[in-house]
Amino acid sequence: MCLTTRKFQKVARMKTVLTLGVLFFSGWVFPSEITKSKKDELLGQSLTSYHSLKNFSKNVAGTVVTVGGDNFCNFRLGTTRIQDAINSGATDIRIASNTSYSENLSINNQSVTIRGGYTDCSVAAGGIRDTVPIIISGNAVANTPVITISGNTQRNTIVLEHLELRYGAGNSGAGISAIGADAEVLMDTVYLRENNAVFTGGGISLVGGNTDIVMIDSLILFNSAGTGGGIFCQGQSNSVAMSGWSSITQNTADFPASTGTYNGQGGGVFLSLGCGMVTYSGTVTPSSSDFRGIAGNHANAGGGGAFVESGSILLVRGYEYCAEGNCIGDNTNPASFQFNNSDEDATGDGYGGAIHAIGAGTFVSLSSFIVYDNVSGARGGGIYLADQATLEAYRMTDACWWTEKCNYFLRNLANVNGGLGGAIFNDNAAIDVNGIFFEGNRADFGTAIYSIGNSATTRIEGGVFYHNGSSLVDGYDDKYVVRLADTTAEFVHSTFSENRAELATFGANAGMQSFKLYSSIVYDSVTGSVMAAGAGGVVDVDCVISHENASIPTATRSIVDDPVFVNPSNRDFHIDSVLSPAVDYCDNSKTGTLQQDIDYEIRGWDDPNVPGNVFGAFDVGADETYENDVIFRNGFEQ
Repeated sequence: MCLTTRKFQKVARMKTVLTLGVLFFSGWVFPSEITKSKKDELLGQSLTSYHSLKNFSKNVAGTVVTVGGDNFCNFRLGTTRIQDAINSGATDIRIASNTSYSENLSINNQSVTIRGGYTDCSVAAGGIRDTVPIIISGNAVANTPVITISGNTQRNTIVLEHLELRYGAGNSGAGISAIGADAEVLMDTVYLRENNAVFTGGGISLVGGNTDIVMIDSLILFNSAGTGGGIFCQGQSNSVAMSGWSSITQNTADFPASTGTYNGQGGGVFLSLGCGMVTYSGTVTPSSSDFRGIAGNHANAGGGGAFVESGSILLVRGYEYCAEGNCIGDNTNPASFQFNNSDEDATGDGYGGAIHAIGAGTFVSLSSFIVYDNVSGARGGGIYLADQATLEAYRMTDACWWTEKCNYFLRNLANVNGGLGGAIFNDNAAIDVNGIFFEGNRADFGTAIYSIGNSATTRIEGGVFYHNGSSLVDGYDDKYVVRLADTTAEFVHSTFSENRAELATFGANAGMQSFKLYSSIVYDSVTGSVMAAGAGGVVDVDCVISHENASIPTATRSIVDDPVFVNPSNRDFHIDSVLSPAVDYCDNSKTGTLQQDIDYEIRGWDDPNVPGNVFGAFDVGADETYENDVIFRNGFEQ
């Protein structure tokens, strides 16, 4: 392809992505058109709700009333002042911080805005707010939530601003409970903390009805419940979207794993029966004052960060998503899951340190993210998938929080004593990911990935695997970077190097259905051989540059050679444009239609400095080098 043509195509592609926020990947087949439609609808809904609720908050029409402890307040006497204001039918309630509040509030079939953060009622009437949210403490003796939302005879809009809701109780939803309600709810700078539900939803519970919650700069922390310590969301018409500095952190699903229906699942979030959630929040540098994203949650059973089941959808989006002039999210921070634990009671039952997804129609989609320092009790230090659930992960825009490692699994642990799948465990589910970095993950078997089951499919394109395993340090067996049992797996344009696993890079058992390794680099001699002995099924290896190939049953168009990375000691596994044999090494006859490389550049650029391509114009490995592209290297791309 000539440089001018390639430049035009790349610029056009970038404009399309940045304008629409959605990119169609021909290489990925969604599990069903219904799932794709639900994903698109959920993204669109999160954006629409975000902006409509913000506009509603700015332009509330109707009566303004004030609540507080001074003589200028409309409601200043008694112990139910805020509830009295709600019952008055006022649409804009402003609460002063010059007194304390201990109430359990009920919002029944009405639209209302409740705002805190005013020093007294005179400034509240003028709309002059300070920065301190007011605290509403629920009466735990009453065993009810701090706020109960109900009513479904009309669509209601509820805005909560600058509030801190504490010490709620009840069976379902101790902070905010919406059972069978029809409402859209904005939480803007709202803190739900130290609420305790017996069964579900320590912070929030959405069950049935049609309730959509949008969180902006809001925190759900130190809450607990049997299941869904932070949020419990059940029902296909319910959804949650979180953005900005929002955080779901230090929540606990505290029932023992052996306890019936509500068995300690979903420390941060529990999504069931089709509920949808989108998170745009996260950080790569957490601190005591910044735990954006889903962080530090604990579950006794599955899903330290999130448990997703029965056709529910979880979308993780660390980029700015725009449509029709409106935007949500940003390109400077990843959406993140960090420091979550799925085995808080140390029984070995907890699967999926960050995410546990299970069941047909259950769908998890990640883009511009980081999943790091999560721990599971046994399987899937980062993510556990089972029973026809689906995981997709890819990059959707050129702009990203980290140009190179835009999608990142880092230091996730499947615990010692039989731990499987440091980053991902696949049990008869489907994985299709592109442009993912796997670094520093640990497990006894499958330091990065473990896949098992006749119906399990794993496809990795553009994966970079390095420093997974640590050569038996800290009691881990560290066997294989990828462990495959009775399964189907395909690795395309991927790079394996500098791992510290034992035995081999790939361990495939005799019951293996199919193993394909195309246009990849496996330069991983510290780990051992490329493949362990005993692999069954169809083994198809083509266009691979490796440190040895004697362990591979059949390897066509493949060589043993040094791929010559740019700076492997500094973990830079781009290929050297001058010295690497991977440049213009293969075609796409095996790989078919391809996605972008690790730098979000189009594959198959024919380097004019490499006369007589070996088998084609496609570089081997995760990187397609453009170092010899004079037009782009000199800044002509706009």
